[in-house]
Amino acid sequence: MIRSELLQSALISAHGFGKRGVPVESYIGGLGIEACRHFQTNQIHGNRVHRLPVRGGGDALQGDAFMTDEPGVVCSVRTADCVPIIIADIRRGAVAAVHAGWRGTACDVAGATIGEMSRAFETEPADCVAAIGPRICGRCYEVGEEVVNGIEALGIGGEWRRGGSRVDLGAANFELLARAGIPRANIEMLPYCTRCDESFASYRRDRSDSERQVNFVVIRDR
Repeated sequence: MIRSELLQSALISAHGFGKRGVPVESYIGGLGIEACRHFQTNQIHGNRVHRLPVRGGGDALQGDAFMTDEPGVVCSVRTADCVPIIIADIRRGAVAAVHAGWRGTACDVAGATIGEMSRAFETEPADCVAAIGPRICGRCYEVGEEVVNGIEALGIGGEWRRGGSRVDLGAANFELLARAGIPRANIEMLPYCTRCDESFASYRRDRSDSERQVNFVVIRDR
């Protein structure tokens, strides 16, 4: 049942976009993956990228993107309207999970992640695939001038502006992934809105910080 509730892209192997309130361990167990390593994280709406695993423990990692090239290490982000992005380097076997709210989008956390993967793993963007998961859609995301101006400053094309004061962060991140060098044919945007569909947590709809959905990727044993 848990596995059937997990949304996945055909482009990427062991990953998923979850539903509200389901822990990542339940999904990973449903995929038949064992002996995984998890890390506590605190998302801060920026573009800081962490390479996993990290030594030591205790303190939560402060950042919005997590990457690894080691099997069994879970990269995950939690969302409730923000954009979850899963990236996989299909040549070198590295992966990343990215959390992009409007601030993270405005400071190009997606592009920053590709850059860090290139430095750490010698990733070539042309070898990558990416999936953009459930997030608030452009019809539902009405924002102020600060958000519109922040996205406009990126200088990207595409249909991220949906008229008036509405913004499509999924479309904006699609353009940022493409600008970073991932072929457009290698990027999938899942058609789910967290505010419209009550199986997802939505801060705009619920006005609550009590629930999130988890979005993750893990490398199976090679």
